[in-house]
Amino acid sequence: MAKKKNNQPQQLSPERFIRERGRSIPVEVCYLDLDSIKECGEGHAVIVRQHKGGKRTIGAFLIDAWCRGVRDAFYADRLEEDEYRNFLDRLLGNPAMHMEEVPYEVLHNWVFGALEYAAEAGIGPHEDFAVAKYLLEDDEDERIPIIEYEFGLNGKHHLVCSSFQELERLKPVLDEHLGKGNYTWGTNPFGVGADEEDDWDDASDEDDDEEWDGVVDFRADEEVFRLTLRIDLANVKPPVWRKVEVPSNMLLDSFHELGTDVDGLGE
Repeated sequence: MAKKKNNQPQQLSPERFIRERGRSIPVEVCYLDLDSIKECGEGHAVIVRQHKGGKRTIGAFLIDAWCRGVRDAFYADRLEEDEYRNFLDRLLGNPAMHMEEVPYEVLHNWVFGALEYAAEAGIGPHEDFAVAKYLLEDDEDERIPIIEYEFGLNGKHHLVCSSFQELERLKPVLDEHLGKGNYTWGTNPFGVGADEEDDWDDASDEDDDEEWDGVVDFRADEEVFRLTLRIDLANVKPPVWRKVEVPSNMLLDSFHELGTDVDGLGE
């Protein structure tokens, strides 16, 4: 006796669903951390699309408007109401973010503008952007007005790294695509602007030909200056992070206590 065929349609994987149908789902709301982007060059962008039945599909992006484009990307499809509300509470309730509602075309231009600016420096987007980008697109992209935003810092790409290892990996890429001296770099995104210059940037061109030996030597008699550190929570989407200021002669055994003392990270 022949087996009956299962006529129930198979549910598409999240990746295939977003690739094939993501752009056709109506946009409900968009959020952008514009304050952080303007202050330190980096902020979050979120797009929410609502299905006819009430479920939501979301895309979240960490964009670096100074140099690196889309540093992180996250997507989730067909969220139930409680799942979506939980995500929204964490997003809007995060004191490290200053999310505000923005029109779809504003979000679209910020993300793709940062993407194109990073491409000039030879830097590509996070791997998950290959799927999440479909939530930013429209069935008729020509209907989206082009809005010109200012990228970079003081007219140049400004590379901000959280470690010397990251800096050593990315500087040769920028050297190749932009040329030495045609960009600035540093590890401190704060205190850089019209009122205060970044000491790292001033020294960058002079130190281009010097190799760093990977050793940080803190001496009691050395000059003490301010450093800004970025602390990220592991395995959290969207990314949650804080930036804190510490003295340059801070001992390594104090960093554990620092992480637990930072507001919201030690709970």
